[in-house]
Amino acid sequence: MHEKQIEPSGSSYQISSPTSLNMLNGSEKFLVWVIHHWAYELNDNRDPLPKIKKAFDSIGFKDSSQLTSDIFSEILLNLFTSSTVQLTVGCPHKLGTAEHVILGYLGFFQSNQLQIGENLLSKCLPQASVRIVSKMLKALGKQLSCHNFNISIRPEHLDMLSNTRHSVQRNAGQERIIH
Repeated sequence: MHEKQIEPSGSSYQISSPTSLNMLNGSEKFLVWVIHHWAYELNDNRDPLPKIKKAFDSIGFKDSSQLTSDIFSEILLNLFTSSTVQLTVGCPHKLGTAEHVILGYLGFFQSNQLQIGENLLSKCLPQASVRIVSKMLKALGKQLSCHNFNISIRPEHLDMLSNTRHSVQRNAGQERIIH
């Protein structure tokens, strides 16, 4: 894996007990792979969508794989470009804050606790971006639910609601932190 060294500037989510990849169910591991693949491919100036679409095809999304991969890419792009806190993409053994935000929101969505999911997003996005990203995450959540992709709510997701340090202004060209 490629590791990009970037000095964190500003604030970030503080996660008290990071989830390791081996603690996730198969659906969650697949979504983490999509996030990692997206970040690493973009970091290397390659289009991540063909492999993401192929991956969704291979697990049975067939008719909706293009839509699902497009939505996923738009969510990630909006999350990283609009975030008011420093988000990270994890390594193969530990999740970053980006994975926690997405899995947390989807877990709350699937548990009919949408307001808590939106509160989680509001900790890292301006209100206008929360509406846009939330709408896309709802569409993704519906697609995942139709294919029996179950996402768990973890204690770290609730911790993130209270442990976010102050928001910071981001530079227009701020990069993704990939561990």
